[in-house]
Amino acid sequence: MPFVERSAIERGFAPIFDAQIAPRIDALEAERREAVQTGNRKVKIATAVGLVAGIALSLIFGNWVLLLVFGLAGLIVGFVLRGLGADRWLRKLHEVVIPPVVSFVCHLEYTREPSTGFPLGAMGDLGLFGSYNRKSLTHHLSGTWRDTSFEMVQAHLRRRSSGGSNSSGTTRTIFMGLLFSIEVPGGAPTPILIARDYGKVGNQLAGFFSFGKRRGMPRVAFEHHRFEELFEVHAEDPEAARAFMPDAFLDTLISIGDTEGGKEGAKSMTAGFEGERFFLALSRELGFMQVGHVDRSILDIEDALHALFDDLTLIRRIIDRLHGEQPVDAQGQMI
Repeated sequence: MPFVERSAIERGFAPIFDAQIAPRIDALEAERREAVQTGNRKVKIATAVGLVAGIALSLIFGNWVLLLVFGLAGLIVGFVLRGLGADRWLRKLHEVVIPPVVSFVCHLEYTREPSTGFPLGAMGDLGLFGSYNRKSLTHHLSGTWRDTSFEMVQAHLRRRSSGGSNSSGTTRTIFMGLLFSIEVPGGAPTPILIARDYGKVGNQLAGFFSFGKRRGMPRVAFEHHRFEELFEVHAEDPEAARAFMPDAFLDTLISIGDTEGGKEGAKSMTAGFEGERFFLALSRELGFMQVGHVDRSILDIEDALHALFDDLTLIRRIIDRLHGEQPVDAQGQMI
């Protein structure tokens, strides 16, 4: 089970893999199989208990709908218990795999479940996403690249609304994806929000429901056709913002969205400037720095490690573009 180095960032990692990760793989695979077997057993037991309870109550009350209700409840409880076991195993896998990789990639600090530190409040106040009251932050990275400090995190922001006395309420996703805070040497001359363009009516509604966020700032127009199709820019000082964001920078923003924005490309992106920070939000499916799955063997973990290295270089690719450089892929080809 050797690790074959592919990209420049992986050069020299094979001996570390052999010494720190490979010796643990067989034991982790055995634990994975045990977690799957135990989880499946819990699903069967919980479902059986629910069915027995449902049959008993159905006989007592003469309502066979209770059989379906309790059977489904048992099934749900079983899958919850299975998921908890899977999460414990996945956490153990991450503790083995991720620290050596992050340590190997210089100038990086990593926290799997950060509690504080990332400027969510500043990004929300600027208007990169809407109001939320539930948050899940994972895989926080901070460091420097090209003498530029940064931090990033995977975020799932939700808003839970009360359903009143007769309802349990609803939860909707406000944002799901990656958030970045990147140093701007010298700072921006004015607060700037680079919001998605939802069309005339959509933009008016977004401004109306911004609740005092920066989307209420004056509109800034650019003579850049594709950028104007994708984004709507607002700034306290439109002239300063226009001078601060030349066409080359607008092209850079579009290329970041196109290459790193997932299925939606540049349409997945919102951004902005506040003081000495450039904020960026990329909406995409969760899965950043995901290594392994309880239902898949990890005996051949090499592809997952290559994907992990690629995730760790995402911020480098973004900063490269912001510095006017063209990133390269694992084969040395321009992206």
